[in-house]
Amino acid sequence: MMDQKKYLPTRSAANFGKFLIITILVIGVGLRFFNLEQKVYSADEVRSIMRFSGYTTQDVREQAFNGEIIGRKDLQYFQHPHSERSLSDALRSLMGNPEHPPLYHLSARFWMQLIPIEHSARTFSIFLSILVIPCLYWLCLELFDSSLTGWIAIALFAVSPFQMLVAQNTTQYSLWTLTILLSGIALLRAIRKNTLKSWLWYSLSLALTFYTHLFSAPVAIAQALYVILLERLKITRTVVSYVLAGVGSLVLFSPWLFVIFSNLDKIDRNNRYYRQFQTNIIEISQTLFRHTGHVFVDFFHRRGRLESALHLLILLLAIYSLYHLIRYTSPKVWLFLITLIVVPTLFQIVPDLLKPSIRSLQARYYLPVFLGMQMAISYLIASYIGSKSPKNWLHYLGQQILLIFLLLGIVSGVFLGLTPDAGLDDQRGTASGVNLEIAPVLNSMTKPIVISDNTPSFFLALSYLVNDRVKFQLFQDGDVESWRRKLNLKELAQNYSNIVVAHPEEDFVNFLNEQYSIRTKKLAEQLIEIKLQ
Repeated sequence: MMDQKKYLPTRSAANFGKFLIITILVIGVGLRFFNLEQKVYSADEVRSIMRFSGYTTQDVREQAFNGEIIGRKDLQYFQHPHSERSLSDALRSLMGNPEHPPLYHLSARFWMQLIPIEHSARTFSIFLSILVIPCLYWLCLELFDSSLTGWIAIALFAVSPFQMLVAQNTTQYSLWTLTILLSGIALLRAIRKNTLKSWLWYSLSLALTFYTHLFSAPVAIAQALYVILLERLKITRTVVSYVLAGVGSLVLFSPWLFVIFSNLDKIDRNNRYYRQFQTNIIEISQTLFRHTGHVFVDFFHRRGRLESALHLLILLLAIYSLYHLIRYTSPKVWLFLITLIVVPTLFQIVPDLLKPSIRSLQARYYLPVFLGMQMAISYLIASYIGSKSPKNWLHYLGQQILLIFLLLGIVSGVFLGLTPDAGLDDQRGTASGVNLEIAPVLNSMTKPIVISDNTPSFFLALSYLVNDRVKFQLFQDGDVESWRRKLNLKELAQNYSNIVVAHPEEDFVNFLNEQYSIRTKKLAEQLIEIKLQ
């Protein structure tokens, strides 16, 4: 067995170590804000902001896609809470997508009302990501009883490229990270104290997790399995307390459960996209391999030899860290992380193997898994750095692994900050990613007008990137009568320097060709200019 004799650094070395980690934390926070205003918004993000602001897609269509000429600020109106839309309006809008519980959205709404700036929703996600740092440290203290492991874990978290993308994403994933950690802390404290108050806190924390993301269910199952295995499959006071706490959390979550079961048809319709495609175990394994590597190094998904080699080393280290964890810690420690990693992974993969779906290819759904993996690797590094065994080189190996991970994380963070379409949801090739090509062209024009009948989310995302000179005349899809009544290219040609169609739909362009003698010129991907002949 490994010699666990503690390595006692000098006071100056310990102070330097804390100073280094605090510096890393500051860098990690800074990288979350780096070039934030240049980051493109995904369709999911603008729809999320729209809903908790109290608007629906139909509201946007009726008020902005009605053929009237509007500016970017008119589109941005639907990206901020206003007095005309109350909290009940926001709830009604959110109920149209009951697969997304309301805790994050309502919290973000209050934040945006408190801080009414353009990128307010993103700053809220970053704020939540910063709150994760002390909670991760606290969980490591509860689980490992090791402040060194906690310091290393928060340093790795701060510069993790995956966690940076989570922090910048205007959906619920920063809050989900926070609530997962809080439920873990509450569970470990409840097991240790086994008091009514401690179990009530756990029940509340688990309910908050459910109110953040429906995929908290496998996290709760992992925690239940942890308690049952820890108690050796016996019905003990701890097991009974856990069951009662779990039931209590479901009771607290029951109002939204009612919403879910009352709208199963909407959930099925909203998730139809994932079921259009089919995957297999090879594709899932390859994708999960890349996602695992991106937790520590991500030069924006470049599949070069260097990044692939680093990902392989990270995967091997992650596997070895789990072996190390099982060998050198008690079941109370390793069972917690093993269940947190295995159960959500199976929950994502198995359904996709049974029925056509590509949900298992989405990195964000493995967030609990990556948290468990980061903590396991943090413990491995801490056990090397914090112990001085006959194998003295392990101490220095641990230091080198930590420094390499921190350096790779910082470099990845800078690279991601300089890549506007780098996001938790990869925007390369999507309409929102194409907006990065469209916006500079529009901004270079003197007085352009954009006409289109495409999806509202495309133009809500574009509104963050264009200047106030850009005007829009937007129509509802297929509303030919409105096109005939309100679209006048001759009048537009007299009043605007350029007439362009962004995200052109074939039927809309065909209509223009039928009504007018025009010639078209492609300016960028998904952007054509129209001139009357």
